[in-house]
Amino acid sequence: MRDPILPLLVGILAALLALGGVAGVAARGSRQAVGFAGAGLGGIGFLLTLLVLLLGPEPATLVLPLGLPNLPLRLALDPLAPFFLCPIFLTGTAAIAFAAESGGGEPASGLAGLATCLAGVTLAALAADGVSVALGLALAGGAIWASGEPGRPRTVQLGMTGLAALAILG
Repeated sequence: MRDPILPLLVGILAALLALGGVAGVAARGSRQAVGFAGAGLGGIGFLLTLLVLLLGPEPATLVLPLGLPNLPLRLALDPLAPFFLCPIFLTGTAAIAFAAESGGGEPASGLAGLATCLAGVTLAALAADGVSVALGLALAGGAIWASGEPGRPRTVQLGMTGLAALAILG
């Protein structure tokens, strides 16, 4: 029963990335639909992770043919990952739902950063190697940077995100 959970979590991660892309170009009236989809994906991820946590996780690994040459993305659902994924999905779901409801008439592009950040942090928690951790944290930091207000703090944040990714790779 636990064998398909890691591929399902990877599917949720991919769906959150796709939702972030769709939200970036979505029309003004689709903010609640994007928020509902993001909150639903986060809720399903939380329930799957809670199921793994309650049933006692068996380590599972998955190698995706994505990434740098000769360095595919390696993801693992080990005994420690559910302890991080439960609060990640729970808070991510709440943040997306709140942002969708409090946005009023704003476009859905503000939710793109939240969905992409949730996908990046999920990737970092599921990572089985340093490249996947660095990619996940860079994705999350880049999403926060892209959705922030222009100015000097935003530039400093981009620099810190890049340095953190390089430090992890090193």
